[in-house]
Amino acid sequence: MDFLTKEEKKRLCLSPQTLEGLRITVYSFVALTRKLLQLPGVHAILSEKFTQDPLEQYFSRQRASGGGNDNPTVAEFTNNTLSLQVSSDASKIIHKSQRGTNTRSKRNISDVDLLNSAELPKKRRYRSTEI
Repeated sequence: MDFLTKEEKKRLCLSPQTLEGLRITVYSFVALTRKLLQLPGVHAILSEKFTQDPLEQYFSRQRASGGGNDNPTVAEFTNNTLSLQVSSDASKIIHKSQRGTNTRSKRNISDVDLLNSAELPKKRRYRSTEI
């Protein structure tokens, strides 16, 4: 990198805040790995399994359910949490009911009438005829 000026080299460096965050992450990961490897039966650590994506997805759904409100109250946050749980449970039920069907016969969630309480038709009984 001898062809770069001092100013260009300075712009290529990470900020002090970024470097500090990177140091904290590396030291924490090393310490956690050492502790985990001391547990019985643990022989390897897959670093790709350490992720905060599910947490980020959860708070993304919380923000989306709040609409334009950036500062929800405790009651609003709790209500959003319950709504997210109910919608998650409903989608799991619908997903389970569609297992084993081909993709053409799958119905959209909006096609399912969850509030319909009409009785289903009874199965017709066939009597065996004895000869």
